[in-house]
Amino acid sequence: MRSSIEPPPGRLPKAGHIQWRSGSFPTAVVGESNYQRAIMAECGSHTRYGVEHECLATVRPDPGNRFDANAVEVLIRGQRVGFLSREEAPRMKEALEAVGLASATCGARINGGWRTNQHDQGHFGVRLAIPGWGPLDFGGGLTHGEKRQWPKKERPTRPVSSGTGPLLGRRIAFMGAHQSKLPEELAALGATIVAGVGKTTTDLIIVGGEPPFTFGERRSRSFEIAKDAAASGQPIRIWGEDEFRKAHAAH
Repeated sequence: MRSSIEPPPGRLPKAGHIQWRSGSFPTAVVGESNYQRAIMAECGSHTRYGVEHECLATVRPDPGNRFDANAVEVLIRGQRVGFLSREEAPRMKEALEAVGLASATCGARINGGWRTNQHDQGHFGVRLAIPGWGPLDFGGGLTHGEKRQWPKKERPTRPVSSGTGPLLGRRIAFMGAHQSKLPEELAALGATIVAGVGKTTTDLIIVGGEPPFTFGERRSRSFEIAKDAAASGQPIRIWGEDEFRKAHAAH
């Protein structure tokens, strides 16, 4: 696979270059299938296993675009290779205007371009080193946008054992119990509800599932841990929800 290395930071412009972590290209260019010749002028023609080629690209608004007033074109060596998507373009256009830049450079990665024969080949795609969210840092102290504050997820509290009842001493883990009241029911009967399968877990209940369990259920991490624990001699059993209820109906 052919590749080239992006010029070292010391050779990049001091301002107007979008700063982003090395090796990451989260933003896809759209419409590049219409500009394959321009892309090949940078990375070369098709190869048996395709191309992975890093270079520099330029993003700049395209105010004369008759299809989208917010269009932002992407150029490599001065040749158009595509556009930012309709979702990404307004953000970039606003950011460039806010910091007083007509355009900005960024890292780019060209990949694809494999060919097995004259009738079987893939086109070249382009991805850019532009973060999909948060502020855009153009270097030289030019930054636009606010850092996104992700809401903290509250961990659901596990029901506490009543301390008495027919299930006292049982340590029960669940799969798929997010909306189920079963953990609360069993805790009221004395069971200790645990977050996952461990060395002291006595039961794993598949909520909504019944033996023989589906392939997806059997391949889950909790199921495999419980199965391996039982095989090693730990007194743990895997139950379906209805199976467990019927076995403990007298309680």
